[in-house]
Amino acid sequence: MKNSEAGFTLMEIIVVIVIISLMVGFAVPKLDSFLSEDKSKKGIRILSSYIRELKLEALKKSQDFILVIDPESDSFWLDVKEGENPEKKDLGKDVDIAGVQSGYGDYSTTRKIFVRFYSKGYNDPFVVTLKNRIDNKIFSIAVHPFLASPVIYNKLCFFEECFS
Repeated sequence: MKNSEAGFTLMEIIVVIVIISLMVGFAVPKLDSFLSEDKSKKGIRILSSYIRELKLEALKKSQDFILVIDPESDSFWLDVKEGENPEKKDLGKDVDIAGVQSGYGDYSTTRKIFVRFYSKGYNDPFVVTLKNRIDNKIFSIAVHPFLASPVIYNKLCFFEECFS
């Protein structure tokens, strides 16, 4: 009988550890920038997904809804009946609502804007301007009347520019 030992040599283990260390060394900086960018765009995703869901909900329930956007409190909510408390939503601590412009020419940085989502699946056009508190970047979300998803711009975009 032969007495053979199975296993790895010390040199093989060291080579594998070096290769893994190099892979982690290249991956961590990319992962860090990915996570910080993800954090700063969270508010944008919250608002745009809420708008998409509201459009679908209005169509599905065959009911009109009114979205209230309040730049002063950096929040938005669905308008409810008199006497009911609305469920306010915010964009997180890193994003401010810098302004809202409706299709009727109203632009406000402090006043609430009311946007109607119709039961037929379309809505009043509007643009929401968001400011990132971390790096002061400006984003605009343009909500077209007949598109399913809002269009996101990485710049300040007013109504005429976004809808042309």
